[in-house]
Amino acid sequence: PSKGYIHALSRQSLPFYYPLAPNMESLHFYWEYRRAKMRQLDYHLSYHASDADDSYSHRPEVIRPLYYSLDPYDFYRVEGHISRSFIALNQKVGASPAEALQFMVKRYNLDFEVVEVDIYCNQCRFLSQKYPYPNLSPAEFFNSFREDIMGAEHLAGVPKGGTFIVVTTKMVLDDVSQTVAIADFALPYRCCPQKPILCRFDLAVKMAGNCAAGKRELYITVVPSNLTTGRFLMTIDDSPLEGTIGGTTTRDGMFDYQNGQAITITTQVAADNQKHKIKVKDPSLDCCGEIIVLVPDCVCKINLQANVAPVCIEGYREIDVVISAINQGTKGFNLKVDGSIYEENATYEPDGITTKTVAIAGDGEDHEIKVTDVENPNCEGILTVRVPDCRHIISVSAVSSDVCLQDNMTSVEVIITTKNPPPFGEFKLKYDGNLMDVQAPSNRRARSRATAAASAGDPASYIAAGSMVYEASGSNILSINVKGDSQKHLLEVIDTNDPSIHAFTEFLVKDCQDIIVN
Repeated sequence: PSKGYIHALSRQSLPFYYPLAPNMESLHFYWEYRRAKMRQLDYHLSYHASDADDSYSHRPEVIRPLYYSLDPYDFYRVEGHISRSFIALNQKVGASPAEALQFMVKRYNLDFEVVEVDIYCNQCRFLSQKYPYPNLSPAEFFNSFREDIMGAEHLAGVPKGGTFIVVTTKMVLDDVSQTVAIADFALPYRCCPQKPILCRFDLAVKMAGNCAAGKRELYITVVPSNLTTGRFLMTIDDSPLEGTIGGTTTRDGMFDYQNGQAITITTQVAADNQKHKIKVKDPSLDCCGEIIVLVPDCVCKINLQANVAPVCIEGYREIDVVISAINQGTKGFNLKVDGSIYEENATYEPDGITTKTVAIAGDGEDHEIKVTDVENPNCEGILTVRVPDCRHIISVSAVSSDVCLQDNMTSVEVIITTKNPPPFGEFKLKYDGNLMDVQAPSNRRARSRATAAASAGDPASYIAAGSMVYEASGSNILSINVKGDSQKHLLEVIDTNDPSIHAFTEFLVKDCQDIIVN
C-alpha cells in the first residue's frame, strides 16, 4: 500500500529498486523530513521490510501492511515481477506473476482488478488498435490503446478501484518455453475482466538414441487446448516440418486436429549437435507454441578409462577397461592390447557403458589398449596404461655385530627386502656358497607354516632345507651366528621356486678370535 502520485513523494512508499538497511547510508533515513525529525524511520513502508535481523524495521504493520487497515492509502505499488515467469507465494506454492497478483487480491481483499494480456502470436490483440484520422481521404490511420483501456499508463502500481494489466509473452529460457511478464499498465477504473485463452499448445519432444543416415528421429507430442477441428502448422527452424502420423506422411507442415486429443508426430532432424526451434501455430487464431531441442550429432565416439588392480596374480595385473560409446554401431567392437586382438566382436551394453577385464604382464611398462567399433572402423578409443611392476625383486643387506659370542662367534643382522613376492613364497640363505640350515625359522609366517607342516606329519618337508617364508610386509629381519674371523663373506638370498631371482651382499665380520667369553 502507498499514497498515489498526487501526494508528495515523501508520503509515498519506497520503490522496490531502493534496497534498505539499518545504517545511515540507507535512503529511508532521508525519505521524509518529519519522520526523520521524530525518529520514526521504521514507519516507512517498503518491500524490503522483513523478519530478518538486519531489516530496517521490525514493526508488524510495516512488515505485513496488508494485514492491517488500508483506509489511509489510495494506491498499491506493484513491482518486481518484470522478467519473471514464476513467483513463490510461500515455501510450497508459486504461480505466474498475474496469478500471484490475483491470489493476493483475493487473499487480502484488495480493491483492484488484475488482467493478463499475452501478446505472443498477437493472441487476444488486447492492447492496441488502429484509429482513422478524421476527414482524410484516402484514410490514414494511427495506433493507440484500445478504446476500452484508454488512459492506460505505467504507474509501477495501480490506484484503488483500478485495473492492473500484466503484459506477458513466451520466451525460451534455459531451453524451455516460459510465459514471462514484460510490462505492466494501470487504469483508474475497473475494466476488461480476464478474457479466456482462445487456444494453447503444449509441446514435448522425445528423441531416438541411435542415428540413421546422419539423422535422428524426433517424436513430437502436440497437446492442443480449446482446439478440436481444422488444421495447424508445424515448422522447424522456420521451415515446414515433414512428419508422419499413424503411417501418413505430411510434407507441407499442415496437420489435422484429432478432436482435441494429443497428437504425436514423427520426424527426422539432422544430427548436427545444434539447437533447433520447433513451432506450432493455428493460422486462423494466431495461437502458437514452441520448444527448443538440442539434437546431438551422430559421430561415433569411444572413450576409455582404466582401473588397475592393486595386486598381482602370477605376474599379471587385471585391468578393468570402462568403454563409454556414443552413436556406436550394432555389430560390437574389437579389443586389442599392444596391437594384438584380446577379444573380438564383443557386445556393447545397452546403455553404451561396457566394462571389460584384461590381464597384462606387470612389467612396469606402458601398454596400449585400443577399442575399435566393428561397423565404423574409424571410430576407436585408445588408452595408454602404465602397468605397475609385478616382477619379484629381492635385495639383501648384512651388518656384523660388534659383540662377540661364545666359541669365537658373532651375530650378523640380515635384512631381506622383497617386492611383489608370491603368496607364501619361500627363500633360502647361502653363506659363502653353503646353504644355511635354519632349523628354527625365526620369522612369524615361517613358524606358522612349520607348525602346519608338523601337524600334517611332515615337518622336514618345510624346515629341513633351510627355507623361509617372505613376510607380507616385504621385509624379513634375521639374526644369524657366524665365526668372527675378521674376513669378508658372501651372503646370498635365493628364491626357492625360481633360483634366477636372487640377491647377494658382501660384509666384513668382526674379529672374535682368541677372545674368551665367560
